Amino acid sequence: MSRTLQTLSSRLTLTDGQSLIDKDIYVPASFVFDTAYCAIYISGHGVTLKNVRLFTYATEFLDEWMDDPVTPASGTGLPWDMVGIRAAATKGLTLENVHIQGFPQAAFLGYRVEDSSFKRVSATQCFAGYTFSWNSGGNHRIRFDGCDVYDTWGPGPDVWPSIGGAESVIRPGYFSGGDGLTGYFDDFSFDHLHFHGELYGGLKLVRSKRGTVQNLRTHEMFLQGTQGRDENADLTTDGSESVIFRQFDIDKDYGAGLLTDDGNAIQVSWNATDCSFLDFTLQGGEHNGHGIQVSGDCDIDIRDGVMGGFNQLVGGSPAYALHVTDGSTVNADVLTVNDFTDQLRLVLTD
Repeated sequence: MSRTLQTLSSRLTLTDGQSLIDKDIYVPASFVFDTAYCAIYISGHGVTLKNVRLFTYATEFLDEWMDDPVTPASGTGLPWDMVGIRAAATKGLTLENVHIQGFPQAAFLGYRVEDSSFKRVSATQCFAGYTFSWNSGGNHRIRFDGCDVYDTWGPGPDVWPSIGGAESVIRPGYFSGGDGLTGYFDDFSFDHLHFHGELYGGLKLVRSKRGTVQNLRTHEMFLQGTQGRDENADLTTDGSESVIFRQFDIDKDYGAGLLTDDGNAIQVSWNATDCSFLDFTLQGGEHNGHGIQVSGDCDIDIRDGVMGGFNQLVGGSPAYALHVTDGSTVNADVLTVNDFTDQLRLVLTD
């Protein structure tokens, strides 16, 4: 079946059992937005998007997004907090072969999403890729099989509340954006994830439990337990636990920009326990940052990895393959069950 072009004049809402198949969906400057602040809103169960391209008139980060972020309840164009697809409290959602491009916020924003599948999805020229927020509950039994996010964009520091930003290398005069895939998940399975180019981080998991991540290829990733150092925003203390990462490849050269140059390749923080990194490669190249930093009462098992090239600096101090700090622990045999190549300093504990 041939693809058809659909130009949106206003938000498209999909409810129980509805589908979009073989569509190029264009969001023009005349688009009339409302308080959902999205192009496609998914509010029902069993919704399917297959072979869909969702794109906008914005081919660069717009000057109007740099203005003071006060968004009216309605208007035309793309307000600064507009996302591509918003999914709210939905089950049985399927996205297959879906590409999203040209939004000031996330390509996809979901909360309380359950029993849903994302296969061969991608995004570029958005502030972030696929974001799953907490919003009174996490996201359960989510499966990714193929996700490619590259070259995010953003406003730079001190423009949007609580948002920083690094100068863009590929787009001089502009700034890079956020993460490729981030969120709160339980009982999840992620496979074949590829995050590259200008991003803050590739993958970020927070308050996530009982999941597997494999065949990840990116420049940096984050595993965070609690939302704050000792507790979550709702004053509970459950963090991340029982998450297994295996057969992944992290190379600082896959990314570009300030965080790639200065950040740690893997950052584990704040009450992430009983988690494992297995059968992986970790390369630092000529960039700054530790290979892995484990900080804040975390417990991580690291084995069958190959780590090297983290020989530069972290905040003016020497970088290490592994930095364990602030009450955290790793397996006692970490030095014998992993290979270290082209690596001057192995483990720092403090």
